[in-house]
Amino acid sequence: NSIRKCRRFSAAAGIVAAILFSACTDPSTNSYTPHFDASSGIGDVGGISFKMIKIAAVQNGSVGNASEKTNPVHKVNLRSYMIGETEVTQELWQAVMGTNPSNSIKPAASGEVQSKRPVEEVNWFDAIAFCNELTKKVYGSDKECVYYLKGKPSVVYAPSHAPKPGKSALYMPEQNMSKKGFRLPTEAEWEWAAKGGQDLT
Repeated sequence: NSIRKCRRFSAAAGIVAAILFSACTDPSTNSYTPHFDASSGIGDVGGISFKMIKIAAVQNGSVGNASEKTNPVHKVNLRSYMIGETEVTQELWQAVMGTNPSNSIKPAASGEVQSKRPVEEVNWFDAIAFCNELTKKVYGSDKECVYYLKGKPSVVYAPSHAPKPGKSALYMPEQNMSKKGFRLPTEAEWEWAAKGGQDLT
C-alpha cells in the first residue's frame, strides 16, 4: 500500500523555525506546468520565486552522528530528489497560504529583507498543509498532493485536528509517496542534503 501513516517528528509538537520542502521524486522527471522549470529548479507562485536543488541518488551514503544515541552513524540508499535551496520564506508562505503567522515581522535589520526571512510560528500540520497547497498551485489540481486526511488531499489540516500538548491528533494524516507533489524531506534526505549530497570526512 503506497499510502501509509506519516511518521511523527518532533516538529509536530512544537514550533518549526524553518521549513524545507522536498519533492517525492526528482521533479526534473515530472511534467510540470509553467510554474516550475525543472532544468533550473526555479518555481513561481504569484510572482514569488523559489528554487530547488537536485540531489543525486546515493547508495550506502553515510548519515547520523556517533555522539547521538538516537541517530548513530548509518548507511542510507536514496533516489534522486530535489530540496528547497532555503527555508520557506515569509513571502512564499504568504503567496501560497494567504497569511504570514511569523512573529518576526518587526522591521528587518540593516541589509536584511523582511520578506526573505524564514516563516516561523508554524507546526508540522501547517507545514504539510503548505506542501499540499504548493502542489496545487504548481500542478493546478490536488491530484499530486502527497498528504491526505481521511482520504481527502484538500483537507489535511484543521485546528481541531492539531494535537494538544501530550495528546495525539484526532486524525493523523497519511502520505502517498507515489505522488509527485511537494512534501517534507525525510530525516535521511535532510541529513544527506545538509552534507552537500556527499560523504564528508
